[in-house]
Amino acid sequence: GRKYPELVLKHSLDREEQNFHQLVLTAVDGGDPPQSGTAQIQIQVTDANDNPPVFIQDIYKVSLQEGVPQGFSVLQVTATD
Repeated sequence: GRKYPELVLKHSLDREEQNFHQLVLTAVDGGDPPQSGTAQIQIQVTDANDNPPVFIQDIYKVSLQEGVPQGFSVLQVTATD
């Protein structure tokens, strides 16, 4: 029957540590002389969403005058993951 190679992880991948891996797979037959072939394998590691968002500040304070119309933009904040 046909034989297929397997790519098995020895440890989990961390996108923050390395988000891209490039490998070269070489197959060699049992002939005399042996024949070989190669293939490039590219692995893109996606984010597992394992980090909660963090705001730039812990506390935000806003002062408003009364009578501000409904839908008025009060504050824009940024959080990073």
